[in-house]
Amino acid sequence: MNKNHKKIETKGIVVGAGLGGLMLALLGWQKHIPLTVLERSRYDENSGGRTLWLYPNALRILDQAGLLSDVIRHGFPVREIRYYDIDLKRSFTVRLSDFPEHSTYPVTGILRSDLHRILRQACPEDSIICDWQLRRVSARKGKVLAESADGRIREGAWLIGADGIHSAVRQSLDPNWNACFVGQICWQGTTQIELDPSWHGVTSEIMGRGRRFVFTEIRPGTVTWLALIRQETPAQGQGKWPLERLQHIYRLSGGPVQDILEHASEDSLHLISLRELSEARPWYHQNIALMGDAAHALTPETGQGAAQAFQDAWLLSELLSQSDSPPEELFRQYYTLRAPQIRFLQRQSRFIRGVSGAENRLLTKLRDTLLPLLPEHLMLRKMKQVYGSEQNITGGHHV
Repeated sequence: MNKNHKKIETKGIVVGAGLGGLMLALLGWQKHIPLTVLERSRYDENSGGRTLWLYPNALRILDQAGLLSDVIRHGFPVREIRYYDIDLKRSFTVRLSDFPEHSTYPVTGILRSDLHRILRQACPEDSIICDWQLRRVSARKGKVLAESADGRIREGAWLIGADGIHSAVRQSLDPNWNACFVGQICWQGTTQIELDPSWHGVTSEIMGRGRRFVFTEIRPGTVTWLALIRQETPAQGQGKWPLERLQHIYRLSGGPVQDILEHASEDSLHLISLRELSEARPWYHQNIALMGDAAHALTPETGQGAAQAFQDAWLLSELLSQSDSPPEELFRQYYTLRAPQIRFLQRQSRFIRGVSGAENRLLTKLRDTLLPLLPEHLMLRKMKQVYGSEQNITGGHHV
């Protein structure tokens, strides 16, 4: 410990002011749980242009936090999802207006930076400390110490790591506990382009051999998109990628894909190697727990990263506000209640990734033949199981 820095005590510590950490801070404040959030970056640096799709299970928690109207006002409605083969022959369409909870919780797209800003503005100003680069955490005598790279110390009765897929809290618990590459890389981009009105309010996914392209016009003249490619090894680094290479990969794609890529800006392009965490390991140790991507990073097939972080935050805030049990016991309950849903979503992600990203020519043809025959009511039933606001956060147990 750096003796030039005073140790500051607090009830609870949350590391990371991303979407999950801010939701936990907000719910904790509303339930009178004293906690402090430690964030490594400045807020003007913690932004991102990626689009999130918020389904009823996420919107319900935003509603409970009092933010639903703000989110809907700053977001955009998604009325249907269309799936196509590489030749742009429509495979099938899911009309989200048929979703049972559409009138209460309409599926909404929103820029991650806008959602982050809404959450940040709802949190008490003095509950978040920026420029805190975590060096290590340690548990001793019923307390947790969080030490920054410059020697500052925070002490609490418990600590929750909400610091993302490359979590420093998780690394403090076990340096070998890392997310594994899933054999897919993903470009994220934003293009300023006017699409035909038939694409408005629609999320479209085009599936080829070993590649997928997903795009949505989030407002007139602005399209956000993902381009996913099967690859045996991770991309080198997580930076930019020559746009010409991406245009070449999708040169035979139909519809607006080529136009979207031709008008894309190199500055808007971001490349990541998709990773997930093993579902077998508990997300807590003594009075330290993990949540969101730090605990159970999901790949984007189900669009559930933010929603599951919100559900983690809701359950943790409920347990911490309603019980005087030791933190380790509360964190054990949290893991026991949440793990089954996460395992289900990880299995769903792997299945979708295998089907939509199939490389074998025969399997691809079989997929493109069978998908148009899929009854829409079966897809809506599966979507309700994954996305419904009554999705079982607690495995049927009372909290």
